[in-house]
Amino acid sequence: MSIDHYKPDQKWKVMNDLEQAFNQITTFNFLLDQLQEAVDQHQHQQIVDITHALNAFYHPYVNNWDKKFKEAWKEVITNDDDPLPKDKIQWEEYWEKEAQKSKDHT
Repeated sequence: MSIDHYKPDQKWKVMNDLEQAFNQITTFNFLLDQLQEAVDQHQHQQIVDITHALNAFYHPYVNNWDKKFKEAWKEVITNDDDPLPKDKIQWEEYWEKEAQKSKDHT
């Protein structure tokens, strides 16, 4: 394997990006704490507003984390240009191929 093939800086970058994407969960924690406080104090409008904020943040958070996970997976685990599996059948086929590769190397 050539030195060009091994890209530690890229591996570090994708894993760092994944960690940063996950760490945005603290926003959820903050909003949930605020929501509990609003519930405890019977602040109806605050409950509504915070619930809207949670719902608005959820999809971008999940989409960002999913994107970063796939980038990290591709760089660190598969390290090739094949697209990631998109459904259960493709994942099963992927793992069968990986298991076969592992058997072939032993």
